[in-house]
Amino acid sequence: MPAPAISVVVPDCDRSDSLTQCLDGFAAQTLARDRFELILEGGGRDAASMRNAAVRRARAPAIVVCSCRLRPLPELLARCLQFHAAHAAIHHASLLCYAADSTWRRLRSVPGKTGVQSWQAFDWDAFTAKTAIFESAQFDPAYGCMAGAELALRLSRRIDLTLHYEPAVTCERIGSMGLEEACEAHYLTAYYQYSLSRAYPGVVSYAPGEMVANSTEMAALLAVARELGRRAAQPDFAGHRMLEALCCRLEEHARAAGWNAARDGRSPNPGDILGPRKPPEA
Repeated sequence: MPAPAISVVVPDCDRSDSLTQCLDGFAAQTLARDRFELILEGGGRDAASMRNAAVRRARAPAIVVCSCRLRPLPELLARCLQFHAAHAAIHHASLLCYAADSTWRRLRSVPGKTGVQSWQAFDWDAFTAKTAIFESAQFDPAYGCMAGAELALRLSRRIDLTLHYEPAVTCERIGSMGLEEACEAHYLTAYYQYSLSRAYPGVVSYAPGEMVANSTEMAALLAVARELGRRAAQPDFAGHRMLEALCCRLEEHARAAGWNAARDGRSPNPGDILGPRKPPEA
């Protein structure tokens, strides 16, 4: 069987709630089905290990890594091959633009400009690169959700990684991020940003912002935000701006708590600030 032109890696396929929509998107690609392969990886391991395992199975010279939380638009893979045809050297990679709500955009900052980006932007949910770049460097699980940025830093030193970005949307985010999930993600992002800054002093610098981690205030804000969230589906709900402001404040608390936990040498545990996860209402 001839090797495909591009390998698609979905390294977090344990999420059955979104995986079907993700796979439906790849089934609807304009690129002929025999020109790409689809590699799924799961098993409940950390994200970096799942990415590494999936990448090792790739047979094509180019690769797309895409979260199962994204639904690819039909032209995604064709555009990726166009990118690689225009940028054939091994050091060229590209972030893939996706549409998402404000909660996701606060977590995954959209690049502010078109063109070449800093290696720090590589903590992204979808990108395309040459498969060969992973022969000498892999994602390091020690950096959690910042493993992509840490890998890009090492690659930028070895092969002068050039990371491109174009604002043409090629994927859509599936579903919305709940309040607790968003706070947990911000906590872990700040935790591993601190770890990265300590591992590469003088090279990596993150501004943690105001250290506002306050468990009493956060508990009170969580209670109000959860109540507003329950009422938000009602047609006459008029508190959307207040709910958005509360969520932003809670995310600041979560980031500060994650930064402080890493600084104090504690293991990452978002439950310290969030308490037990609330089960979804029937």
